[in-house]
Amino acid sequence: MPAALTAITTLLIKGIAAIPGLGGAAVWLTANMGIANLGTTLVLSWLLRTDVDNPFAQSSTSPGKGSIQPWQYIYGTVRTAGINTFVHVSGENNQFLNLIHILAAHQVEEIGQLYYNHEPIEIDGSGDAIGRFANFVHIDKKLGTPKQEAITDLIDITTPFRAGGGLGFNLLSVQNRGLKLDGAYQYGVSTSVMTNPTDITIGLSFKPRINRTTTLISIDNGWKIRWNDDVSVSFIDASGTEIKSTQLLDINGNPVVFGAFQQNQCFVFVGISGGSITIELRVNQILTTRTTSLSYNKGDANGKVYVGSNVGISEFFGGYISNVAIWDIDRNADFPVSIIDVTTDVGWPKIFGAMANYAYPGHSPSEPDYTDVLVAWTLEEASGDSIDNSVASGRNDLIIKGAWTSDHTLNSRAYVRQRLIWDRTLFDRGVPPAAYDTKGKLVPDFLNEQTVTSIANAADEFTISGGHGFDDDDVVELYTRTGVLPSGSEAFVEYYVDSTGANTFKLYDAPAADTTRSLIALSDDGTAPVIVIQRVWSANAARCVMDYLHDPHIGMHIGFEEFDETSLLAAIDVCDDDVALDLGGTEKRYEANGILSSSKLPRENIQSLLSSMAGTLVWVGGKWFLYAGSFRTPTLTFDEDDFVSDINIQSLVPRSENFNAIKGVFVYPNSNWEPTDFPPVTSATFEAEDQGERVYGDINLPFTTSFSAAQRLAKIVLFRQREPLTVRTKMKLSAFQAQPGTVVKINNSRLGFVDKEFELISGNLILDTENGIVYNVVLRETNIGVYSWTTEEEDIGFLNNTALPDVFQIVPPTITLTSGTAALFKRLDGSIHSRIKVAISGNDPYVTEGGTYEIQYKIFAVSDWENFGSIPGNSTEAFILDVEDGEAYDVRVRAKNSAGVVSDWVYPIEDDTYSQASGHIVIGKTELPNDVVNFRASNNRGFVTLLWGENTDIDLGGYVIRYHEQGTPVWGSGFLLTDTVRTNNFITSDIPAGDWTILIKARDTTGNLSVNAVSYDVSVMQTNVVISSVEEADGWDGTLVNFVRHVSGVLIPQGTALVSSYSGFIGQASGVDFTKFCPDAFATSTYTADVVTLNTAGNVLLNSVISSHVGPDETGEPIVQIQVNIDPDGTGFTGWFDFVPGSYIVKSVQFRVVFTNTEENRVVVTGMSTIVDEEPVSQTQQGVVVTSGTPGVTIIFAVELNTIPIVTPVVKGSTALIPAVDNVTTSQADIQLWNKNGVKEAGVVDVNINTSSEAS
Repeated sequence: MPAALTAITTLLIKGIAAIPGLGGAAVWLTANMGIANLGTTLVLSWLLRTDVDNPFAQSSTSPGKGSIQPWQYIYGTVRTAGINTFVHVSGENNQFLNLIHILAAHQVEEIGQLYYNHEPIEIDGSGDAIGRFANFVHIDKKLGTPKQEAITDLIDITTPFRAGGGLGFNLLSVQNRGLKLDGAYQYGVSTSVMTNPTDITIGLSFKPRINRTTTLISIDNGWKIRWNDDVSVSFIDASGTEIKSTQLLDINGNPVVFGAFQQNQCFVFVGISGGSITIELRVNQILTTRTTSLSYNKGDANGKVYVGSNVGISEFFGGYISNVAIWDIDRNADFPVSIIDVTTDVGWPKIFGAMANYAYPGHSPSEPDYTDVLVAWTLEEASGDSIDNSVASGRNDLIIKGAWTSDHTLNSRAYVRQRLIWDRTLFDRGVPPAAYDTKGKLVPDFLNEQTVTSIANAADEFTISGGHGFDDDDVVELYTRTGVLPSGSEAFVEYYVDSTGANTFKLYDAPAADTTRSLIALSDDGTAPVIVIQRVWSANAARCVMDYLHDPHIGMHIGFEEFDETSLLAAIDVCDDDVALDLGGTEKRYEANGILSSSKLPRENIQSLLSSMAGTLVWVGGKWFLYAGSFRTPTLTFDEDDFVSDINIQSLVPRSENFNAIKGVFVYPNSNWEPTDFPPVTSATFEAEDQGERVYGDINLPFTTSFSAAQRLAKIVLFRQREPLTVRTKMKLSAFQAQPGTVVKINNSRLGFVDKEFELISGNLILDTENGIVYNVVLRETNIGVYSWTTEEEDIGFLNNTALPDVFQIVPPTITLTSGTAALFKRLDGSIHSRIKVAISGNDPYVTEGGTYEIQYKIFAVSDWENFGSIPGNSTEAFILDVEDGEAYDVRVRAKNSAGVVSDWVYPIEDDTYSQASGHIVIGKTELPNDVVNFRASNNRGFVTLLWGENTDIDLGGYVIRYHEQGTPVWGSGFLLTDTVRTNNFITSDIPAGDWTILIKARDTTGNLSVNAVSYDVSVMQTNVVISSVEEADGWDGTLVNFVRHVSGVLIPQGTALVSSYSGFIGQASGVDFTKFCPDAFATSTYTADVVTLNTAGNVLLNSVISSHVGPDETGEPIVQIQVNIDPDGTGFTGWFDFVPGSYIVKSVQFRVVFTNTEENRVVVTGMSTIVDEEPVSQTQQGVVVTSGTPGVTIIFAVELNTIPIVTPVVKGSTALIPAVDNVTTSQADIQLWNKNGVKEAGVVDVNINTSSEAS
């Protein structure tokens, strides 16, 4: 089995037995045998024996739990949660939570960085949190000076906890952290009373057995009463009559059945308007002491009194939370007390956190045993009323006070107060466990002790010649090796310097900041020499060991004069050695950074400290010797003449105890100060010696925080193990000068020892029957190589032992914003609404797997953020609804991982969609729709079929289609064909014959058109009959308004003034700029064509085509609108309207074109044509008689036509006659019949009359 190599189990007891001739003998006891021996022994050596207990049983970063906790003693630097010793909730909505964490049972050098769940929380100089906890967290630090003052604002807290008071800290927020709330709340108090508003006073005294029941009576909007199943209750009114259950209703109005009441159950007294009620409590049916009475003024208009919480069970802090504590005023009022000792059934109060023997040997409590939970108490109400009750013993030393008083100073205890303000985001998972980087105990500076030159007791002043070098409030102790300290001063007491001069100083019992401190008044000068030793913070392991031995409260109460200065100073120097590191720089060889516990035996605590320095502690000759893990040069040599018995040699370690590699655990700050495996130390040579099998030994290093130091310590253990040669023998008294821990040389020719180095492991004097008193010793071989170290031996691969991210260092996401067509939302009613799409990109695994993203947004111009809510951490997008188009918004997101830790707020990436200076402007429905795709057209006998690809825009309103003469089509000057179609196809016969370019754009529900017009060329065959076709450019015979006919035949805009009105011609400085095209043109220019009148009103197809372009140096496109005016039936024109090509019923029609002139759009009109056509018209006249005269017959058309028709007569009866048509007009035609000889004849014909494109 692998060996575990840490502490020895031997404990030295300071009972001295004087043996003649043996200066400094000792009596010692082994934990296993209990056998007394004479002489000296090695007391504690970390290198030799097995662990007695697990030094990592309590994590330094987890808070102490339970109603009784041991004190903590901190050496060096640690991260600790301390002990939860006080919890108080106040505020109308339970929104304020105050916590007290006692970090150490002594003064500390510094309380540093705060951590929540290992996440560093920045705190400013006033104690207020910075960052995401700002305005919600405040801390106060107390270093543990002897007369520190209580925290002022805690004293002022009197607001009681409100059951069901609304949002606030949840009961489980604290309960889950280990605090017991079921009748043994904050200090192990078995009975608590909550401060009540005025009007109600209550007195109660009863004597249940402490191991039988727990009783809690608290007042909050009435009473809450809790007890176990063996407790019953009855209510007696003022007349002595019991109030029956039928008169008691619960909160729902149902009769109450008495028995074991439940938590938060509420009772209502009905029909009682005033008076008093007596409560009787029965334990196992035996009546306890009855209350004197309960006075109440709580009745409402119906005479009801509520007993219990009349708001039912609260979502937040619904338990029996008390804002009071019980203190023993006859003991130390600085510390909370526990009322009962559940292990011994003894009820006397103990100091909270201390062991029964006050954590150091030799002290036995003298308090009497009480079997009553409450021996007596006084309740002090907010109104000032109080009731004082006593039990038969007459003892009345427990007082229930307010939550925190001026007596709550926690003197000589380092602690932190947290004040939290409720915030659901920060505390929805409960109160986060807090820990603090703490520089611990001040330890004696043995290297700089000073001897007092003179003492002036009248002035209470000390003098040190040559300058003392102290600063005000430096901590010092006094001691003397041979003299007597001045009366008024004591050894083992820490004093605070008040420097009165370079050579003089006075001492106080507290620093200057403790306003109640007192001067140390001296009544005599004592006797020299008086030595002053300063206490400073240091992690030097040797100093820490000796401090623990010296401390009268937490340690062994050993005076400075009992330390061997030579070995102690040497050990301090070894620990202070600088050791080079593989990554560069140096570190001290041995430092102690860890926490001791008052629950551990002194030998266990000493062993933990020695583990950090491979140390050995020896008591011999009335002195304590301390050795650090380093090679000590031998000063003594022994040979065969010094041995008085045979030499017993053990050259091998038993297989079960042997090992050739070392692994173990240390405390690593980079792993959140948790116990961590250090890189194993192995040896190929040692493995080869053991037939190639690797066998590990295990060590624990609870006070080592450097992995390189852990490796150095592990190597010492390993190499020490591989030096197995052990010598057991008896030696002459001349060898007695070698004490345990001494390295000696031994020469023995028979054994082949030539100056071979051994360390004396143990030695004691025994009475030998042959040789008298001899020195019985055990020695083990050693060499300098055990302690050597080079940087090449350091395993730095440990620094990269994990690729897992830190759960408390969240990688924030990146976000981008869009809000165009793709982000629009169509509701069930068909309405379209704008949204902002928040695209989230994050790769933190603790967020994507079980975490969330929290999103807030606001209008950019306002300051208040709106909560959007949370989305799962594996989401990649979210949509913010109901935003306004054209409005600027700001959005921020933060990640929250599965441990409840949140990142900083992050804002969108700055790009063309977002700017920190102006936010994100919502495009929404203002974004133009996508262009049409796959557009095509075909013609079939005048019917044009248009097809195109489907547009998926969510806010598509339809399509707009225009046509334009082929060439250079312009959307604005094209003719509107339709703007109502929503499907992706359209068939029309309204396009006139000719070569056309069909143009199409998509239109959204807001009316926005797509950017680009998609086109397709088509030729339409002529089928209609043209009634009128006019090319206006031939002479522009119509009416010109603000147009000028240029000599070239085009129209250009007319200017607003004559040339003669301008100045600036010959020799003048200003005038018109003739380099511009048509300067100072009219805003609009109009050309009106002549009226076209039809013979017969009818359904005709109208069309007009404009040819134009902008003038030289113009940058825009022509702004043109064709308009039409129609007389449908000859009764008059209806008025101008914007022209859309198509069919109209007209008698007369007139076209005009209106151009808008701007700086970029002044136009040149090169042509305009107007077309009026109609479908072919057919008429038939049958049996028309034709004479042989001239003409044979003149037929009159049934309706006058608008174009010259084609007249086709068909001869009936005889095929020899040939018809002839002449003088055809729009209203009549002449018909003549000829025979083959050219002679006119009479006959009968059928006549077909029709118009067609060929007819004209």
